[in-house]
Amino acid sequence: MATIKKRTRSRKRRKLTNDQFWNLRLRRSDEQDKVRPAFSSPEERRQAWLEHRDDLMAKWSHEGRRPGAWWTYEHPKLERLPDEEDWEYLIRAGEVSPEEWEKILTNYLFILENRFSWLRMVQKLSPDEFKNACQNFNRQAKLLGEQALKKWEELYSKL
Repeated sequence: MATIKKRTRSRKRRKLTNDQFWNLRLRRSDEQDKVRPAFSSPEERRQAWLEHRDDLMAKWSHEGRRPGAWWTYEHPKLERLPDEEDWEYLIRAGEVSPEEWEKILTNYLFILENRFSWLRMVQKLSPDEFKNACQNFNRQAKLLGEQALKKWEELYSKL
């Protein structure tokens, strides 16, 4: 008895141009670039995102970052806090895996140490700017948990 093979339609993805790739990777809006549009319409851009989403997310979704098109089409509609960094927003929105959270924490502790040195050295910060910077660091440390909070409190006590 002969076996009947079912034909499956393989949906071919069209290849992105360099401009289209960078548009999806970096641009957080589907507004057309007036000078050099990468896509003929917002609909074409959305379709390209849907077709290439998995590849873009695999390569560019890490340590609290997401491709620009993700912010356009998929991010949770959660209100941003003033001066909030992307990784903070993603944690608050529940969009970060435990592995990614660990990388964010490691990176934050490294950056905190470097920014702290900068805060101590720069004498040009106004009292309000300094206070705002400290409030941001404290908010971030609380979001990341005990280890980050201890480090922040240790550094803040030296100011």
